[in-house]
Amino acid sequence: MSGRFVKMNKSWRGVLGYSIEELTGSRFIDYVHPEDVDKTLLIFSKLQSGKKVNQFVNRYKTKSGDYKWIEWRAVPYGDNLMYAAARDISERRFTEEMLRELSQELSTANNNKEKFISILAHDLKNPLGAIAQITTMLREEADLLDREELKLQLSVLNT
Repeated sequence: MSGRFVKMNKSWRGVLGYSIEELTGSRFIDYVHPEDVDKTLLIFSKLQSGKKVNQFVNRYKTKSGDYKWIEWRAVPYGDNLMYAAARDISERRFTEEMLRELSQELSTANNNKEKFISILAHDLKNPLGAIAQITTMLREEADLLDREELKLQLSVLNT
């Protein structure tokens, strides 16, 4: 509960790249991403007040300087300790972000398609209306038109 690492599983080395010796005794908050510090301290105070944390996600700095997304579960143990289980969810977060971006791109493409279809429909409305009028007139008045008038109307229709 002092905010320092006391004992860690060896798998931490694989997650963050630091040796167990480097982490032991160091303050956990020093590894937390600056944007996650406030919410991490809020969760830490919850643990200090004796409440367990079923799920919490923040970013931890690796030895190389990158950040990994870590998902935590923690329970207080006595007055001075807490037990925490954590796992690296960086790949999952990356995949979720890619899916969000692709979803946004798909939504934009669908909106553009809808706009295109709307413009196309509007632009075709007048020419198709004129064709419909000419064909209606030709059908209804075919017997009344002489050959030259029929050729003229068919030429207009063709154009």
